[in-house]
Amino acid sequence: MERAAYRIIDANFNRSREAARVVEEYCRFVLNSQPLTQRAKELRHELCGAIGRLDAGRLMAARDTASDVGAGKTVPNQLVRGGLADCLTAGCKRLTEALRILAETTQPIDAELAAKMEKLRFDAYTLVPRREVRNLVMLIKEFNPDAFYSIEEVDFVEKGIFPLKTGRVDLGLSKLFRFLRKGK
Repeated sequence: MERAAYRIIDANFNRSREAARVVEEYCRFVLNSQPLTQRAKELRHELCGAIGRLDAGRLMAARDTASDVGAGKTVPNQLVRGGLADCLTAGCKRLTEALRILAETTQPIDAELAAKMEKLRFDAYTLVPRREVRNLVMLIKEFNPDAFYSIEEVDFVEKGIFPLKTGRVDLGLSKLFRFLRKGK
């Protein structure tokens, strides 16, 4: 079972490192953004440093590409990209998916490493700092004016959808319900 875990970790470490490099190259050569390039590079190096906590010999010994039943398997349009923005999207998705798998799989081996993988996953979600969101939105609209995008406020998300007050969820609906009941 431990060998299987190390195979999963090895495959997803490689996948996440490659995906982080795709994001970094897009920020560098397409966006020409030094701050985003630097953040992507730092994320990739943090990932490599964190996985370095594991026994490299075990990771290499677990690698068995020749008998990997998933190696070489593809799905239709798997590598079809309409442009560089599609490459970035695919890279971002691969990065966060692989980091999630690393967080789950490293948990029984090294809980601290698993927490680091989870932190890196959220760092990947929030790669673009707030001060650069306006520039990012302009770039999105330039590439695809009809694009759907979502920007989440991390501070707001951490507090939950409905802030708690005195241990109860206050939706501000109690006054509305009282008003509606008066009409009965």
